[in-house]
Amino acid sequence: MRGLAILAAIFIALFTLMAHFPSRWAAGLFAPDEVKSQATFTGTIWRGSILPNEGIGIKPIAYTVDPKQFLTGDAYIEFKSSGPPHISGTGSHRQLNDFRLSGSLQSFKPTDPRIAGFLGDIEIEMSTFTFEPFCASGRGTARTDILARNANYLRWSGPELSGPITCREEGLLMAQLTGLKGRNRIEVTLQLSGNGTYRADIVSTNPEAQIVPYLQSFGFSGNAQRLTLSETGNWR
Repeated sequence: MRGLAILAAIFIALFTLMAHFPSRWAAGLFAPDEVKSQATFTGTIWRGSILPNEGIGIKPIAYTVDPKQFLTGDAYIEFKSSGPPHISGTGSHRQLNDFRLSGSLQSFKPTDPRIAGFLGDIEIEMSTFTFEPFCASGRGTARTDILARNANYLRWSGPELSGPITCREEGLLMAQLTGLKGRNRIEVTLQLSGNGTYRADIVSTNPEAQIVPYLQSFGFSGNAQRLTLSETGNWR
């Protein structure tokens, strides 16, 4: 009987430790250095908040962990931010489910001076997303109305853009957005790599005459029937 009592005491102590294990300790043990440098953690590993650095532009993200799901390895984390931008979903250390991200362009604190002051919303939904370590598989959709809401800046009202988000075999996260207004077709291909780099390719086919000078001043090249822009950089 004494052995059983000791065993029970060990289990109780272990559960108490896990139930109240500070999330900042867990982050210190398991989170990559890049994550630890961009956020702080409060609460326990079962319930708490992630507080991203102010410069990132994301509000605190509250999370809960289901102990039963944690033991099976299923989607044991549920998270949601107060926004904007609004972030929600479920997942595990290798997968996200029902992920949603939405907010105004300015809520993401864009650093490109060319779009400072632009209006518009961005919405991203992904039903599944696995990472090993980055973008092993996944599918979803994205939408934005930025081109349709900035006639004061562009002297032109463009189409809404929408399209699929997928993972490529090379481990790239790719978004392919298109929009059509009149004869003008806009195509945007955005590729994010796990090493922190991105590539953006934008094509405007049959642009309206009044927008051509603006696009050229923005960096587009080509002729009046087809203008293109390609840029690369770091997304994190």
